[in-house]
Amino acid sequence: MRNVIAALDIALLVALLVVLLITLFMRSHDNRKYDFDERQKLARGKAYRNALFTLVGYLLITAIFDSMTGVQWSDYFTEVSIGMCLSVDVFTIQCIFSDACVSLKEKPGINIAFFSLMSLISFTNALQGCLNGYGSSQGGKINYNSIGFITAIAFAVNVLAMIVKQILDSRTRAE
Repeated sequence: MRNVIAALDIALLVALLVVLLITLFMRSHDNRKYDFDERQKLARGKAYRNALFTLVGYLLITAIFDSMTGVQWSDYFTEVSIGMCLSVDVFTIQCIFSDACVSLKEKPGINIAFFSLMSLISFTNALQGCLNGYGSSQGGKINYNSIGFITAIAFAVNVLAMIVKQILDSRTRAE
């Protein structure tokens, strides 16, 4: 079973590299500019601000919780990683629903494929670690071995948001 997961992990990494190389090749030979209009730039600015406030708020809440209760539910690296995933999700989801995730000339399909692939790679990497005996918790605390599962969930949330947005847009166009 471990060999199958290791082979799947390698295959997914190769697929990610191929997708990235194809994307880079296509963009380098494409004369179109992938600019955002003024509305998209403003929406992205608001999303950056909200992501920053989410990260700062999350870090403050966890620091206050740890200091007041004395209960540390994870190691610091994992706590910060969760906060980063939350803030990236806030930014991405806000950009998706305000039509500021991709430029006017791009289609979101490649982003859905990329985020799906990243979620799958993160999940198989974390699963491989669990099968090799590296647990996601130690002494009642979540440790750094759980970051693969956390990033897989973060990428999956982004994929779900992109799919929901496409469904909502297709319904709007149908009406």
